[in-house]
Amino acid sequence: MLIGFTGATGRTDASHAAILAARSLAAVKVRTTFVCDWTEDETGLTGDGSLDVVRAPAGRGNPAAALRRARAACRDGVVVADIPAAWLGLEAVRSSLDVTIVVVGPHEGDEREAAAFAGRLAGPSEAGRPWYLGCRRAGGGPAALGFAAAMAGIDPGAIVLPYAMPPLGRGEASALMRTAPGSRTLHIG
Repeated sequence: MLIGFTGATGRTDASHAAILAARSLAAVKVRTTFVCDWTEDETGLTGDGSLDVVRAPAGRGNPAAALRRARAACRDGVVVADIPAAWLGLEAVRSSLDVTIVVVGPHEGDEREAAAFAGRLAGPSEAGRPWYLGCRRAGGGPAALGFAAAMAGIDPGAIVLPYAMPPLGRGEASALMRTAPGSRTLHIG
């Protein structure tokens, strides 16, 4: 399965959600490959035996080919990709994703922008509809329910993940990107 995380209003939430999903899957022993456009100098992120990292730096190489290589190398596992919005302009990238998750910030403007963005991504069938993940939303279940209701009001056909990702502290985000997440961060994942 190839899951792509992207954002309508920026990269940070999508990057955090993607690497958190990849690290969480690897932590429970699911063979996982993480695809990103970051250089090692930007993050220090490396594979660690349970998590493989494939880089497709922007402007260098073909992101669709990187996704195909990652899928082929991880046939019995999951590929999680941090997808820049520009990559989604390529039909080869969009068609290679099994699921596209659009992360949505905590404000009403973020929700409206995400719905407009997802509408541009959606294909003619329901199978191509992106899923929404609410980010930077403290409050657990009630936050997720509130987010789902808000998105249903904006996008009646919305597919909303039944979970909202709480905000990560600076130290948590740094550890997630550079080394290994702490127990709270893995619990979020």
